[in-house]
Amino acid sequence: MSKLFVLLMVGMLVVSASCSFGGRTFKKTYELLDAKEAKTPSWINDPQEWAEDNDEKDFKDFRYFVYDTEAKKRRGIACQLARAKGSAEIASEITQFIKQSFGQSVQGDPTQNDDALEEYVETTLAQEVQSFIVGAKVYRTYWEQRAYREKKGADKDFTGYTCAALIKMSKKNIARAIRRAQRKLESVANPETKKNVKAALKDAADKFNELDKKN
Repeated sequence: MSKLFVLLMVGMLVVSASCSFGGRTFKKTYELLDAKEAKTPSWINDPQEWAEDNDEKDFKDFRYFVYDTEAKKRRGIACQLARAKGSAEIASEITQFIKQSFGQSVQGDPTQNDDALEEYVETTLAQEVQSFIVGAKVYRTYWEQRAYREKKGADKDFTGYTCAALIKMSKKNIARAIRRAQRKLESVANPETKKNVKAALKDAADKFNELDKKN
């Protein structure tokens, strides 16, 4: 029996089967059978803070993202998926940030309706942003083997692997991606809305890159 497996089993006996976050308690639907590391790495929950302490050379010039897969039958498939989906996760976060920034700027103003722009934002923007992602690199991975149990609340009994990937991308490349997305939005918008797009996304790249920054 491996030392890692023993450590995991001891941890499961000592720690309750529930996890507490911010005063709320969530019951796990699985038993942890094995893992890449004896302790879940902190970058999974707070990649920026982890990078500040563990990637000092690049921290100021990069942002960090995490993609975590659902359980798969094979560990290799789970981790391959986590690595492959890294760019999509970055694109998703950028897209949500753009939607939120633009949405707040026109909220409650019926004169700013632009059907073509709205359709583009809802159906095409995420795909466009993903094509703008350049230079994203997988920096760390972490996998777990889990036995999901109906008695714990899972949909069915099964054993599978999950895998998380920590991805880093330079702030310069992120800024380029956001500026390219902004230009696409401006090209789709009608003349009346175009100025609102510019105003809403002014300094958007800088603001996105400063998210999660400690004061």
